[in-house]
Amino acid sequence: MFRNWSPNTGIPMTGTPWYSDSVVLSSPPTVCFSRLNTRRIASRFSTGSWLLWMFEPIEKYMTPCSAPSNTRWMSSGSGFGLRFTCIPPTSTMLGTYGRGTSDTAWRRSSSSGGLGSGKAASYMALCTGKSSTWPRTVSISVISVLPMRCTNDIRSVKLRKGCGTYDKGDGVPTMSFVQRDAPKPVNLDRRTVMEHTRLLSAVVLLGLLLLGSTPPSQGARILGILPSVGRSHYIIGAGLMKALLDAGHEVTIVSPYPMKDAPAGLHRDILLPDLAAAHGVSGPDLFQYKSAPNLMVLYLVYSEIGPQTSEALLQHPKMVELMQSGERFDAVIVESFASEVLYGLAEHFGGQLFVFSPFGASMWTNELVGTPYPYSYIPHTFLSYTNEMSFWQRFTNALVGHADKLYYRCVFLPQQEAMYRRFFPNAKLTFQQTLESVRLAFVNQHFTLSYPHPYAPNMVEIGGIQIQPAKKLPADIQKYIDEAPHGVIYFSMGSMLKGRNFPEDKRAAFVNVFRGLKENVIWKYENDSLPDKPPNVLIKAWMPQSDILAHPKVKLFITHGGLLGTTEGLYHGKPMVGIPIYGDQELNLARAEQAGYGVKLDYDTLSEETIAVAIRTVLDGPAYGERARLISDRYRDQPLGPAKAAVYWVEYVLRHKGAPQLQSPSVRLSFVQYNLLDVYAVMGAIALSVLIGTGLMLRAVARRLGIVKRARPDSGQKKRQ
Repeated sequence: MFRNWSPNTGIPMTGTPWYSDSVVLSSPPTVCFSRLNTRRIASRFSTGSWLLWMFEPIEKYMTPCSAPSNTRWMSSGSGFGLRFTCIPPTSTMLGTYGRGTSDTAWRRSSSSGGLGSGKAASYMALCTGKSSTWPRTVSISVISVLPMRCTNDIRSVKLRKGCGTYDKGDGVPTMSFVQRDAPKPVNLDRRTVMEHTRLLSAVVLLGLLLLGSTPPSQGARILGILPSVGRSHYIIGAGLMKALLDAGHEVTIVSPYPMKDAPAGLHRDILLPDLAAAHGVSGPDLFQYKSAPNLMVLYLVYSEIGPQTSEALLQHPKMVELMQSGERFDAVIVESFASEVLYGLAEHFGGQLFVFSPFGASMWTNELVGTPYPYSYIPHTFLSYTNEMSFWQRFTNALVGHADKLYYRCVFLPQQEAMYRRFFPNAKLTFQQTLESVRLAFVNQHFTLSYPHPYAPNMVEIGGIQIQPAKKLPADIQKYIDEAPHGVIYFSMGSMLKGRNFPEDKRAAFVNVFRGLKENVIWKYENDSLPDKPPNVLIKAWMPQSDILAHPKVKLFITHGGLLGTTEGLYHGKPMVGIPIYGDQELNLARAEQAGYGVKLDYDTLSEETIAVAIRTVLDGPAYGERARLISDRYRDQPLGPAKAAVYWVEYVLRHKGAPQLQSPSVRLSFVQYNLLDVYAVMGAIALSVLIGTGLMLRAVARRLGIVKRARPDSGQKKRQ
């Protein structure tokens, strides 16, 4: 296994091993102890069916590889790693434990198999099996992990501290402590025996106490693909990733934006800022989409926004480097926004496939998991209907829904399949099989904020997952709100629509209305100055929106109606005045008017009069605020909350190896099979056959009874002759 190996003492690898990597115990041995040097101590002992192995290096923690139930990894940032294995494979590794250099008690290693940050002086592994038969084997491995990635993917491992070089073969490198002569019994004085007897007794007691405890689940390696340039989309995905980080999982995020306040040690950003370069503060004027039909925006999503974003991500040098690195992940979570080609990354990295929809249960997300989409009461995402529709609204809703699905299946998906074959030429799964491999879909929605939906078991609502406990506001904003005697109105058109891009006449209308208000106004305005700015208006290019809305003196939220903003507004119980521009904003604000917590303004008819009337209607009508607070109370009444629910379901799928029990068989049915068109056709044929047969039988009976006489076609010819 080793070549040119020698321990720190310089002793060559000759003679009989004092300790080997695999220690076979033919019978329960007596407690033995051997001092190797001043920094490394190894000991082994057993009682009954228990077998413990302790190894004492001084190392830092590094995230380990995954391992079977009889193996645990612990690794160090300095390059060394430990692997403890219980043999036979039917035995179980109950856990690994560590004691820090300044700690006095043993403690269980972190969920990912190590001791977390800082140094650790001692490691211990605890093994047991269903029987106490002998012989039993325990194995310990000391390896080097260079670079910091899964050892199973490394072809050559260099051992530090003069341990030589190991070329990976069938197994994992192991370290044996050797001496020149045959092993001799170790003579220990009374003091040494007493010291180590106390230590080993404490370890045994800890192990026995842990018999009835359930070991924590190992931390998973998770890859998040958040390609959208829309920051609101990223915020939803980042909320999901942060929940997984807080649960102890190792998360890698591919996105145009960095994650803020991420836990140290478990998080890695692969930044692709090029994707969002054109969408900064001086980004494009998206107010132009208001003049285009909403279905035209949907067409742009299918034909340009989705495919171009996916292609730019897959061709980016950093993404290419990651795909060629050989890294493996337990789960791959991809944004579901016309990005089906990116689902191939799950098979490429060997992980379970999850998706999340940033704006609710869209048709293309429902298709992935088999969630029904009844057009009779679920409005299409790009229509301004509610769940109570008239006949002609239901007609339009069904027509748009079926046309959307037809284009999606017959035009968009074939284009995505061509991209899939180009970027994943070695994929074992077909494109259709990849779509069917989605294990779970998260949707940025909650039934208290929208409408009840008939979800498949593997579609989970996580609406509001981005909302964190309110933080302290910046000093200037805090002072501005506190000193407002009549309260504050918060005005934001979201992350994509820029207040600075309002046409001059509409911007002037807002300015004039705000000047006449007794309330103060905080306006997210992406410019250093606002022409003719009133003294009661504060402008900033960026605002901590959720923290501002959490303040009790904020009385009204003027919004574009994006799902992110309306969710945060309702969470904090704020009534709204909405100005929808494109996408699902019409739908969200139609819901606000129906539920009674908001008023919708038409962008094309914005004027000082319409703006002033809408603001005073909501502020002076207590019912709007009461409805918003009522919905807030309903939303907050959740057993887990969106973050904990998301973590639970990710871990559930990983624990159950994809959780096939959650998947609906409808994803494997064709349009004809799913809608029972073949069944209805056979039923119709049977009914028609019965009707024809019954008619023929009745006619025959009538003729037999003389009710109907047979016609004689030749009788008329005879009479004429």
